[in-house]
Amino acid sequence: MIIVSKRNILLLGFLTVLTVLVLGVIGYRFFLHPELASQLGFKLTAERFLFIAVVVATILALFYGAALMRSRNVSREIEKMIEHTGSDDYKPEVSLRKLGRLGRQISRLYTRLNELNRKLVLRIGAQSSLIGFLVGNMNQPILITDILGRIQYISKGYVEKKKASRSELLSDFVENLSADIVTQSILSKAANSHAAVDVYLEKEKEQITVHPVYNRDGDVSYLVFDFSHEHFFSREALVPETRDAEGGRQHRPKKDSFFGGIGAIFRRNGKKG
Repeated sequence: MIIVSKRNILLLGFLTVLTVLVLGVIGYRFFLHPELASQLGFKLTAERFLFIAVVVATILALFYGAALMRSRNVSREIEKMIEHTGSDDYKPEVSLRKLGRLGRQISRLYTRLNELNRKLVLRIGAQSSLIGFLVGNMNQPILITDILGRIQYISKGYVEKKKASRSELLSDFVENLSADIVTQSILSKAANSHAAVDVYLEKEKEQITVHPVYNRDGDVSYLVFDFSHEHFFSREALVPETRDAEGGRQHRPKKDSFFGGIGAIFRRNGKKG
């Protein structure tokens, strides 16, 4: 299958038909030359030549017209798919079927991507459950929030230290714990220093440390609130260890995943233990 612009098809069809007609006229005039026109045979040949040219031009025009009528606007069908993606009652197979062989190939790709996406979702869900299990059983009093300050994970140490209810804290905002905790201010300081941020809680008369966890674009995705007062974690940004092609360890500052950053927590936890 060759994908061609309809405008180009129209232009090609017009030029082809015009060329055939021009050749027919030229041939007709050639056989009607004064030196040949007196002979009946050449006159009949000229008329036949022009007639054949008209017939061929008509057939070509009908062919191009039928091709345009049967063709589908690929861009329009794909835009329709993008627009309705996520709709429960929309079936992309209907639009893809209209595109013929190209549609079948896109359908196979679509199915493959859906399968990969499903596996990725399952993997992320399993990793999230694993992180929740590990953090939930830590004796270190910590909270983990997203960049909006919504609490995602709570350690056993925090629940015991604060006599708090895990179910009530989950999905609540960390700013509700203290007026001195301002998520946007912490994010701004972390973006400038790429290191831990200290926050003093006036009412509780204690200082906590907030560790930023970066995504692979170098932006903060999560915040780890450490209430231990023991400098349990390093003050540098939580960055996972990677290995180069030769097996040596490398560090990628500012660019890591949430799970990689949390992995750094447990590596440091093990070293201190």
